[in-house]
Amino acid sequence: MPIAISAAANSLRHGSNTFLMSSILRSLAAKKSFFLQITASGALAGTSDILCQKLVEKRDTINFKRAAGFAAVVSFCVAPLCYKWYQVIERTFPAVGPKWKLAIKRMTMDQIIGAPFFSSLILFNLNMIETRSIKTSVAKTADIVPAVLLTNYKFWPFIQMVNLAVIPIQYRVVMVQFCSIFWNMYISYMQHNTAKEKIDIIAISD
Repeated sequence: MPIAISAAANSLRHGSNTFLMSSILRSLAAKKSFFLQITASGALAGTSDILCQKLVEKRDTINFKRAAGFAAVVSFCVAPLCYKWYQVIERTFPAVGPKWKLAIKRMTMDQIIGAPFFSSLILFNLNMIETRSIKTSVAKTADIVPAVLLTNYKFWPFIQMVNLAVIPIQYRVVMVQFCSIFWNMYISYMQHNTAKEKIDIIAISD
C-alpha cells in the first residue's frame, strides 16, 4: 500500500510539473508571437512609408525620419492595441456555427468600432510626432479621417472577413500589416499631402 501511495504521489507530481511546464511554454510562445507581430508590423509600416515617398510622391531623397516615425507609431501603439482588439472580437463571437456568418459578424464589429478608432489613432499619433501639438493634431486628424474611412470601407471589409474567420488569431495582426503595405501608403499620402494641397488651393485663390 505505501508503495502504491508513493507511486500515485509521484505520478501527481509528474503531472503537475508537466502541466506547469506546458503552461510556461504556452506563455512564452504567446509572448514571442506578440513581439514578433508588433516588430513585423512596424517594419512593414516603415516600408510602406518609404514606398509612398518613392513611388507615389516621387521624392528624390527618402525621409527616413518620417518612415521611422510611421514604424514607431504602428509598433508601439497601433499593433499592440490591434492584437488585443482581435482577442476581444474572438471572445465576443466564438468560432461556432457557419464560417460565413462568423466572418460577417466579426467583420461588422471590426468595421463599426475598430476602423474609426484605429484610423483616428494612427493619424493622431503621426500628427503628434510632426506637430507636437494636441490641438493641431486633433484638428488635422478630424479633417482627414472622413475621407480615410470612406476609402477604408471600400478596401478592408472583405480582407477582414477572411482574416477574422479563417486566419489563426496569432497571425492576424501580421496578415493585416501585409495587406496594409498598400493601405499605409495611402495613409501616409493623406497625412503628408492633404494639408499641403489645401494650402496650395488657398494660396491660388488669394
